[in-house]
This record gives sequence, C-alpha cells and structure tokens, in this order.
Amino acid sequence: QRHPYVQVKKNADAFELEGEERFEGYLMDLIRKMALHLNFTYSLEILEDAHVGEKQPDGSWDGMIGLLFNYEVDVVLDAVSTRSFRLEAVDFTEPIEMSGYYLIMKRPSKAIPGIFQFLAPFSTTVWIVIGCACLLVAILSTIISYLDPYEWHQLGKRGEVKPDEGGNWDFLNSMWSAWGAFVGGGAEYLPCSYAGRVLSSTWWFVILVVISSYTANLAAFLTQTRLEETVSSLEELASSKFDYGALARNTIVQFLQTATDEPYKTIGNYLKQNKEEVLLSTRDELLDKAAWEKFVYIADAENAFIVKDERCELITVGEKFFLSPLALMLPRGSPYTKEFNRLILEFRENGFMDILHNRWFRWAGTVMFKMLLLFLL
Repeated sequence: QRHPYVQVKKNADAFELEGEERFEGYLMDLIRKMALHLNFTYSLEILEDAHVGEKQPDGSWDGMIGLLFNYEVDVVLDAVSTRSFRLEAVDFTEPIEMSGYYLIMKRPSKAIPGIFQFLAPFSTTVWIVIGCACLLVAILSTIISYLDPYEWHQLGKRGEVKPDEGGNWDFLNSMWSAWGAFVGGGAEYLPCSYAGRVLSSTWWFVILVVISSYTANLAAFLTQTRLEETVSSLEELASSKFDYGALARNTIVQFLQTATDEPYKTIGNYLKQNKEEVLLSTRDELLDKAAWEKFVYIADAENAFIVKDERCELITVGEKFFLSPLALMLPRGSPYTKEFNRLILEFRENGFMDILHNRWFRWAGTVMFKMLLLFLL
C-alpha cells in the first residue's frame, strides 16, 4: 500500500469503472498531466504488496527495481526515496516530494485527576514555605503575647481580662488563628497590642496574595487534560522507558546502527541488541505492537496516512526527521527521463506541484495500491 499516491476511487465499483479510470491520487494526477503535455498514452499494471527492491548476491535486483533493471516496464508509478545505491540499477527523476520518518505510538489516554490534584497550583517547595510561615507567625504571636504589656497574656496576669482569656494568644491558639486566617475561617482571637495588629495585618496581606494566586490557577489544574507519558523526538526516545523499533528493511535502520553521534548511537545500539523483537518484517506487526504495548514505531512517512485513516488508536508525534527526496524511477538510460525532469521543473515553477500536494496530502485516501506504468508506443 502507498498513501496517498495511487488509490482506488470510492465509487469505482458502484460505477463499474475499469482500467486507469478506477484510480486517483497524487501520481495519477501527475502522470495524466504529463501525458497531456507530452502527448503519450499508457497502460497500467497493478502489483499488490510489491516492494522497491534489493540487490541480490548474484548482482540482479528484485522488486520494482528488478522490473526496471530488466527493462520490463518503462517507469514505476511510485514515489521512491532517492538512494545512491539504487542509481546503479535505475535513473531517478527530479524530486516530486520530500519523505521522512515519524514516531508512532499508542494514543495517550486521559488520566483521572488524583485526590491531591488540589495541591498542583503550587510546588512542593511553596507549600513547605507556607507551612513554615504559619509556624513562624504563631511563634512571633506567642512572643508578642508574653512580652507586650498590652497583649492577652500580660493583660491576664494583671487581671484586666479573665485568666482563661490570657491564653488567647498562646502558641496553640496562635497557630490555630494563623491557619484559620489562611483558609478563610478568620482569626478566632484578635490582637490587642499595636505590635500584634501589625503582625496580623502583614500576615493577612500575604494570605490575600497567596489565595488570589492559588484560586486563579486551581480551576485550570483541576480541569486540564493530563496525558500518559509521551515522546516527541529521537532525543526523548533514547532516554525514555519505551521500547522502539522499525521495519527491518528501512534505510534508517542501517543509519542508526552505524551512527557515532547521540542520540542515534544509543538508538542504534538498542536496535542491534534487540533486533529479533523490534526489527520486524511487516508494517502491520509494528503498528499492532505500538497499539498494544509501550512501544514506539520509527516509521516512514507513509505510515502517517495509515494512522490518520485507519488506526485511530495510534498517533504520530513530533516533527518529520531523516528527510529524503522522493522521485519516480525509470530504467537506466531511459529516453523519458529528460522530458520527465523538464516537466517536473515546469510544474514546480507554475505551482502545479503545490496544488497536488495540497490536494492529496491534506485529504489522504484509504485504499492504496502500488502500480507500474507501461507506455504504449
């Protein structure tokens, strides 16, 4: 499957469409435009589950490159990454798109707010400071009560208030008053002296600022969506607890396994050490592994369209990386290469390539096929 370059029209069976009329997509629009400009006709041969091709020990090539290498077809209607080792078997046109890799993982689920979520607006350090401030205010209030002649303790000693009222500002009552003011309950006993009133007024002002800040942030922290752990780059992936892997035949695997710079070296070493479990042979295996396990699939860009259209339990994360140009493949020395290149450059200059990109990469289809193009001379 190839997304979104060639696809069967949704109404193809209903309208009993046949031949190339059954298909649409980025490359179908491109080849039809080229046929109009160069005045050629063509026929299509459909290959399902075809692969680009690899060089065999005897020097031959398999896959679609093998068909071109043996001059069995004139051009492959597929956007293929331009790799230097492929140039010995085929010619590439000018780039038509840019490809790359994405990280694909299970869609994070919403986490239920915890019972202590109300503490989230402030850090642990701030809460400790607030507790210490309450304790400090209680200690200062007790000292003032015992030393100031116009405060509760001294008034009680002189008999100006009842004896039990003389303990209104002892340590425990002072601590209770400081806490009551903080939570909005109000102070149980008000100070009598000027020193006590200055201390209480200062504490109440501090509380006003703290509570205002807390209230402003509390609603956001209680209602925000908390997600499970995710990664958004190779740097984060290398240091995460996720397992990760890729399609064994993908070019990026060889790059990672031979890289000497971080984080590629760490990722490459992991892939080599766990190749039996994480370097798999089919895309579906990797997508299923990402859907059911704590696993990140290092996937080529085509998978982003599969995830969007068919696998809603998965998401692509981060930006596209390991970019490479995509082009059409033709046999070595093909007479069509020069004309194709000229048209692609012309289409890029007049904006047609941008039109194709916006048309097909924003609204990708679902059922795709790899196709081969045969020119009828």
